[in-house]
Amino acid sequence: MTRPHIWLLLFLTKYARLEPNTPPKECLNRGNCTLPIWCPAHVYFKESEKEHCMINGVRKGICCNTGRNFMPRTNSGSARHSPESLLDSKTISAISRQSAHSLAELRSNEHQLHKLAVLPESSPDFGLFTNSRTYDVAELAKVQNLADQARRLALASNAFKRRRSLTDDQFERESFDIDSTPLSEDCLPEPDCVEIVGVYRTSDGSCNNQLHPTWGQALTANLKLLPPAYEDHIFEARKFSVTGQLLPSARTISSRLMKNKDVFNSNFTLLLAQFGQFIGHDVSQSVDHSFRNSSGISCCMDSGDHWPERLRHFACLPIDVSPSDGFYGRHFGRRCMHFMRSVFAPDHECRLGYASQLDKVTHFIDASTVYGSSVEQQGDLRAFENGQLKVFRDFGRNLLPLDEDSNACISRKGGSACFKSGDTRVNSLITLTAVHTLFHREHNRVAQALSEMNPHWIDETVFQEARKIVIAELQTVLYNEFLPIVVGTEAIDLYDLRLQEGPIYAIDYDPIMEPSVSSEFTAGAFRFGHSLIETTITLLKGGRVDQVLAFVPETMNYPSQMRRIDVFDMILIALITQPVQQVDENFNENLQKYVFRFGNCFGTDLISINIQRGRDHGIQPYNRYRELLGLPKFTSFSDFGPKYAKTLATIYPSVDDVDLYVGGLLEQKAPGALVGRVFQHIIADQFARLKRGDRYFFENHPRINPSYFEPAQLAEIRKTSMARIVCDNADGLSLGMVQPEVFKVPSTW
Repeated sequence: MTRPHIWLLLFLTKYARLEPNTPPKECLNRGNCTLPIWCPAHVYFKESEKEHCMINGVRKGICCNTGRNFMPRTNSGSARHSPESLLDSKTISAISRQSAHSLAELRSNEHQLHKLAVLPESSPDFGLFTNSRTYDVAELAKVQNLADQARRLALASNAFKRRRSLTDDQFERESFDIDSTPLSEDCLPEPDCVEIVGVYRTSDGSCNNQLHPTWGQALTANLKLLPPAYEDHIFEARKFSVTGQLLPSARTISSRLMKNKDVFNSNFTLLLAQFGQFIGHDVSQSVDHSFRNSSGISCCMDSGDHWPERLRHFACLPIDVSPSDGFYGRHFGRRCMHFMRSVFAPDHECRLGYASQLDKVTHFIDASTVYGSSVEQQGDLRAFENGQLKVFRDFGRNLLPLDEDSNACISRKGGSACFKSGDTRVNSLITLTAVHTLFHREHNRVAQALSEMNPHWIDETVFQEARKIVIAELQTVLYNEFLPIVVGTEAIDLYDLRLQEGPIYAIDYDPIMEPSVSSEFTAGAFRFGHSLIETTITLLKGGRVDQVLAFVPETMNYPSQMRRIDVFDMILIALITQPVQQVDENFNENLQKYVFRFGNCFGTDLISINIQRGRDHGIQPYNRYRELLGLPKFTSFSDFGPKYAKTLATIYPSVDDVDLYVGGLLEQKAPGALVGRVFQHIIADQFARLKRGDRYFFENHPRINPSYFEPAQLAEIRKTSMARIVCDNADGLSLGMVQPEVFKVPSTW
C-alpha cells in the first residue's frame, strides 16, 4: 500500500540518518550526566556531595543516580518500617472509611451551599469561571468523578500520614503503593491500548507511551518539578511564610509591586503573545470546582465581604483585599476577591501522596485547540465529508462553527456570534479567536488539497492525514520561530530544542521522559505572556485607522466583531505589526482592574489570580527553583536589584517567600531571551519533554513514530512558517502581504 503524500511534493529527497549527539563527559562516581532540573533530589545534597559534569562543552550538568525522584530514598535497612508494613489491611480499611466519610461531609456541605453561593452569570467572577468551565454534561460527570477519586486519595493520604505519625520527610521519601488494595478503586484507570487500531494519535492523547499509556493523556494530573509547597504536604494551599507569618495577599503584591505602565518591546509583535496563548491552551487547562449541575460557586458574598467559614465552600481560596486598596477597597468597598481552587486528578502511579491538579486537555503539542481532546469533541467539530471541519458560512467566508451554549459568550443578541473550536476558551479574546480561525481554515485547506490529490481516500483518511500535517506545522512554528525568541538560543541548544533540517529524521525519543505539563509551567512560568499583552489594538483599513479596539476587557467572551466582513484581516494586520509589551512588572491597568468586567464597574485582577493559582497548585517559592536549576539562591531582596528591593522587603517577610510568578517577572533577562533564567529553564524543560517524550512528534523515525512522514514530506513540512499560515488563510480583503517573520515587528527584519 502506498503511503499518503503531502500536497505539491514534486520529488523525493535522499534520506539521511541522524546520528546521536556526542555523549557528555562521563560521571566518575554518581550516575549519569544530566541537567539539574531533571535531577531534583540534588537540592537535598550539600555542594561538596554534588559531582558536576559537562553538557555541550559547558559545565551545566550534574551527575545523577536518583532520576526524577524528588528525594534520595532511605536505606531500607535503617528505616523504622518498610512502606509495605505500614500499609497493613487494618490501616487501609480505616483510612478508606475515613476518607470516604470526609468526602461525603464535604459534598453535603456543598449541597447546602447550592442555592446560597451560586456565581451570578453577570459577574466578573463568572467570566473567570467560564475560562475553566466544562460545558459538556458527560465530560463534566467524568471530570467530577475523577476529582472525587483524587480528593478521596488525598484525604486517605492525610489520614494515613496522621495515623502512622509520619514526618513530612518520611512521607515524601517513600512510595506507598496501593495498587493491590481496596484504595486502588480510586486510581487512574489505564486505557486499553490493544483495542486502539491505526497509526494516528488518539484524540485524548492516550497510548502515546507504550510503557506508560496515560502519560500526556487528557484528564490526567500535572507534573511537579519539586515536591509541592502544600501546608500539610498533601493538598492544603500554601498560606504561611517561612517565618511562620501569613503570606501577603496576592492582591497586595499585585497592587503594590506591579505598575500600571505601558513599556513596549519594539522588536516583537502581538502575534507572538497570541500564539503563545494558543500553545498554552493546547497543552493545559485546569478546571475549577463547580456544583454538580455545572453552575459556578461563589467564594465571596455579593456585598464584597468574605463568606463566614461555615458557609464557605471547601475549595474556595478567596484573595484578601485591604480596605486601603486604591481601587477595589476605597472605591467599591470590596474585601474579598473570588478564587476557586483547581480540581485534582488521580496520580499516574497508584500510590498515596500529594495531590496534583487535573489537566483537562491533552498535554501534547497536538493541536487539541483545533480538534479537541476527546472522540466526542472531535466528532462534534467534524463535517464528516472530505475530511473537513465544520464552518459557519458568513458573507461568503468560512468562520468557526457557532456554539449554541448560552453561557459560552456574554451576549447572544441579534447579530452576535459565539464560536466553537477544540478549546472552550476560543471566545475569551477576539485575537485568540482569530488565531483559532487561522488553524481551523488551515486544516480545511490541507484536507481539500489531499482530497483532490487522492479522490479514492475516504473521509477518515483525509481527516487524519490533514490533522497529522497541521499538528506538524504547529510543532514546526513553535520550535523554529516561537521558542528561540522566548528562551533564547543558549537554552535551545542546552535542551536540544532545535528541529532537524531537510529530510533528516530525529531519533531522540525517550520513553522514560514524562511529557506531562508541570504546574510550574502552566501556573507559573508560561504566564509570563500576560505581561506581553497590549490591551488595545488599532484596526487599520486602507492604511487608515478604522477602529481602536479595547479588546481587554470589552471583547472578552464577546467576539461578535469577527462577523464584520473586514475585521478578520484587520485583526491579523494588528497582530503582525503592533508591538508587545516588555516582560516585567509593568501591566496595563485593564489587566489589574477590569478583566471579565462584562459591563460592571470593575472586573478581576489577572495578576492576583496568577499569584494565587501558584499557591493553589503548591508551587514552591522562587528561590527553591534557583536551587533546582543550580543557580545561587538569593539571600536578600537586594539580589533582585535596587529597583525592587525596598518594595519587596515591605511586602514579603522573607526573600524565601517570594512567589515563583513574581520572582520570574522581576529577574534579570537571560541573554537573548524574553524571560529570566528561572522562567527560561522551566519553559525550555517543558518543551524538551513535550518533544522527546512524544512518540508521535512529527520528526521521529519510522521505528519510533507509527504515523511517520516520508523524508521528502519532512523536508516540505520544515518549510512551514507562521507567515505562510497567515497568508494562506487570511480573507485577503485588507491584508495583501506579510513580513517573512511575523513574530517580529516589520522594521526589525
